[in-house]
Amino acid sequence: MNIAHLADEALEAFWEVIVKHFPQATSGDLSPGQTMRLQLAAESAILEWVVSNALYRGGSPDIEPGYRFKLRHNVDRFPDFIAQAGSTGTVTESKTGLWAKMDPLISEAEDNLIHWDNFTEFLFDTQPLARSEAA
Repeated sequence: MNIAHLADEALEAFWEVIVKHFPQATSGDLSPGQTMRLQLAAESAILEWVVSNALYRGGSPDIEPGYRFKLRHNVDRFPDFIAQAGSTGTVTESKTGLWAKMDPLISEAEDNLIHWDNFTEFLFDTQPLARSEAA
């Protein structure tokens, strides 16, 4: 699941509504800056909605160093590496974003670490390991 693709699809529907109400428009251009702000705002809103309403409806887990997880889908850290869905890891730090050491070797990742800018992104990409998997 790719948030950028979800945002693209949602924004297409958004613009269809706008065009329907303003049929006299002959162009649909926005400035590059406004286009980027709209895309980023849509991605942020979708990410928060999915995490809060679809993935962790009962509240998110406490995430601190030692928390064990599995990746829900591939995590792309372009241009450096892609961590494969199903890979497991352990949170190592949660002060400056969130850092985790992965169990399988990711040769392109420095010290085999992945970074997330915020907890919402981490929660979207991961799921807690079951007790039987965490050992």
